Amino acid sequence: MSSASLVFLLTFSFLIGYLFSYLNFFQAFASIFTDYSSIQNKHNLLYTFIFLTVCFILIVILVKPLTKEEAKRSKEYPFQTSAREQLARRGSF
Repeated sequence: MSSASLVFLLTFSFLIGYLFSYLNFFQAFASIFTDYSSIQNKHNLLYTFIFLTVCFILIVILVKPLTKEEAKRSKEYPFQTSAREQLARRGSF
């Protein structure tokens, strides 16, 4: 990971954390489970949220091997040209 991308990720993480704390996103999100009287069974809502979170995490974990496999496949493609070669062919380099 390059230092520029690391600085970008740290800055982005800080900004997201700052916005979440400044705008009380967590409190607003937590109020979904406690304040709405129209929801009859709040435990089901919480279990649904946990289930969807776990599904999302599993999908992210399963996508990683697929991306590695696609990266290997793209290396085996016989007609690879670099960006420099493509620009030179178009005459814009």
